[in-house]
Amino acid sequence: MKLTVNKETALFLTRTFRAAGAPAQSGFRAASATEQPGLHAASASEQPDFQAVGASEHRGAAAASATHRTATAGIPSAYRAIFENAPRRDLEAPDPSPRKRWSKGLFDLSRFGIDLPEMPPLPLSVCVPRQDLRIASSSVKSTVYDGGLPPRAFIDLGGGLAMSSPELLFMELANQMTPIEHLAFGFELCGAFTRDASDPIGGPSTFGVTPVTSVEKIKRFVDASKHVKGRTAAQRTLRYLSDNAWSPTESIIAAAISLPLEDYGYGLGSCTLNPRVEAPANVARAAAKPSRMPDIMIGGTKVGINYDGAVHLDLGSIVNAASEVGRNPEQARPEAALNAAVRDVRAKVVDDIRRNRELAAAGLTVFPVVKEDLYERGGLDRVMMQVVDAVARQTNRDLSRVQEALQHGFAAKERQRALLSLLPGTGSDEIYDLSTTEAFISF
Repeated sequence: MKLTVNKETALFLTRTFRAAGAPAQSGFRAASATEQPGLHAASASEQPDFQAVGASEHRGAAAASATHRTATAGIPSAYRAIFENAPRRDLEAPDPSPRKRWSKGLFDLSRFGIDLPEMPPLPLSVCVPRQDLRIASSSVKSTVYDGGLPPRAFIDLGGGLAMSSPELLFMELANQMTPIEHLAFGFELCGAFTRDASDPIGGPSTFGVTPVTSVEKIKRFVDASKHVKGRTAAQRTLRYLSDNAWSPTESIIAAAISLPLEDYGYGLGSCTLNPRVEAPANVARAAAKPSRMPDIMIGGTKVGINYDGAVHLDLGSIVNAASEVGRNPEQARPEAALNAAVRDVRAKVVDDIRRNRELAAAGLTVFPVVKEDLYERGGLDRVMMQVVDAVARQTNRDLSRVQEALQHGFAAKERQRALLSLLPGTGSDEIYDLSTTEAFISF
């Protein structure tokens, strides 16, 4: 039996395999999509332990989850490094052999030797090399690729099953996603995190995973494609795509900063994510660390952003420890736990202050962004007014059009809707189709 899946089904498998391939022994844990891991490090593989936070926190709950997405049983080890060493091949014709025709039961991927905790939902997205090879079944949606793809555009999963490569997947989804969603997805493919396969908005993300592709690889693939649907939109997104994103929220903010005004972005152009900033030689001895890594630096400037999520300071640990002291006032262990929690949070506050000081000493203007800036009406716009002003003063760029757009009510409303469509706990998991809205101003 042979089958090649693409689009939504390939997206589901890509995220599932990436989560399964995260380093289970390295302390990386799943966190909700809006939480940025703690202190920055030199690379994704060197990041410290991440706290696990359930998406319920963003709906007002304080409970935390310690679930590690890589602990899922049933995924063969061969699939854990699927993007690093799996062979690639060209598109082959679907074949139900030894059956004579396709039936719904044949679209159960466990028949191909893949045993996942959750299987991708039907109908499966599949692709075929000719129109006459389309599969006549309500259990699949067929795409015909009768030419135009570069060689070896598909990953061979073994057992007769193949799927779109990350580069092809980026192009396939370009016309199915809004600009901000597609750019954020590109950051995910080229970054060290992956969203949840079943619930990409509200479900737990996995951090510390190996990027499955890069901006350069996607660009080469898209440029080599000819007359393939999604190519033009993919090339447009590539103008703003960068490697090395470490979290979903970081990618959302970077996407908003980069995208042009007509796509309800802030029009500041591409960003560099998590660059290493060495302490200047004249202040290196006074620095707490030899280098720092701001989350986002705006291209061609010394202006950037750090995102400090809701669990950046673990105040919940203090509350829990204090409650335990209240229940057991005579015991020494709860008191010691409370003191330790206070010390840990205080150490984080101190390190943040030193981080900001050392980045300033390096000549950078880095604005902190918090969860409330993303969820409150106009919150990120208020921060970006300050960012835009800093960029304009530092670079002498004429950003009057951006400043004008930030004052426009309709644009602000649509930009907020676009942001919230990618954040958990906002009442809707559906991506808002910005293409149906009226143009807010002529740019």
